Amino acid sequence: MPHIVEVPCVQALAPSLLAGYDWALNPYRGCALDCLYCYAPDVVGIGRSTWGETVFVKRSIPTVLAKEVRKKRRGVVGISTVTDGYQPAEKRLEITRRCLEVLARARWPVSVLTKCPLVTRDLDLLTTIPAAEVGFSIATGDDRERRLWEASCPPIGARIEALRAVAGAGVRAYVFAGPLYPESQESSVRILARLSAEAGAAELIADSLHPRAGALERVLEATTPQPRREWHERGEALMLALEDECREVGLPFARAQNWKPRASSGNGGDDHLVAARAAEEQAPVLEQPREVARLAAPFAQAFPVDARLHEFD
Repeated sequence: MPHIVEVPCVQALAPSLLAGYDWALNPYRGCALDCLYCYAPDVVGIGRSTWGETVFVKRSIPTVLAKEVRKKRRGVVGISTVTDGYQPAEKRLEITRRCLEVLARARWPVSVLTKCPLVTRDLDLLTTIPAAEVGFSIATGDDRERRLWEASCPPIGARIEALRAVAGAGVRAYVFAGPLYPESQESSVRILARLSAEAGAAELIADSLHPRAGALERVLEATTPQPRREWHERGEALMLALEDECREVGLPFARAQNWKPRASSGNGGDDHLVAARAAEEQAPVLEQPREVARLAAPFAQAFPVDARLHEFD
């Protein structure tokens, strides 16, 4: 289990760099899911070797958010653009839920992206929010492949059942298949398309692996059997197979890199579409993650808190 650390929050809604979102809302920094391909450690400046060991909790973010929705321009709020808002810590802390309560009262449109079935806990709120949607990040239909890249994440079947529950509640649900794993078989992505359609997904958006120079590239080179020059070719083959199967089952398909926002009706985001790909926020979130100060546990049910960091996002 990761160590839980409280950090102050001076800003809840950050202008989003992601098409389809006006604002980004991340109740946590760091992520216990610790996916092998995750770009976030490089973005926030945390060493990949220690990523997943600590989750930073923005305990005051619902209070800050309540002030900001009264002052900022109404728009689509993307929840979990850099970290999963429904990772295990959320079950007990309920920070994401408290943010949803604020957004529901303000009637702001919300788009959630997660790997965790815990999101179904908050269907009572999501069903009251105009233009709410929930995306499930699922890159393959084969749990054996999933365990290689997302060993700490919920099984595919659990995510599909959660998608079914969200869609069944009348909330728009979609699948973000990204990044497609270099080791995946075409049969695996075809299974994903069929599972998504059967569960009631409104759309499937897919993205290929985009390795950058640095730590992520070194991880992939050490774990991926294909030579680097073949990554793009393999990704394209998987993309075409996925698109073909989506066509067969009647599931709308889009490539993330080709996604364009849907024309707005002028109703403040009521016709928004899901985000096309994970956000790549350039500013570092953590400047000095090693600096530690003793801090008293603030919750009624105390949990370990031993660091306080300044907020840059």
